[in-house]
Amino acid sequence: MFADETTILTQDSSLDLAIQNLQISLNEITTWFQKWKLNLNPTKSEVKIFTLKRYNNPKDIHINNQVIQ
Repeated sequence: MFADETTILTQDSSLDLAIQNLQISLNEITTWFQKWKLNLNPTKSEVKIFTLKRYNNPKDIHINNQVIQ
């Protein structure tokens, strides 16, 4: 497995909870990558939000304190 082939999916009826769960998962994966001397590059990562509801300015997702676009 290569880091550029990794996908994380979260879902919830609440967009805020889905984003919170995604951030928790990213934090855990980042810790695992660091333990095994691997890096996640925030500039090569991206977030996609799919929802049927309108949303404005969802919370930012971070890897190593850098915002993912």
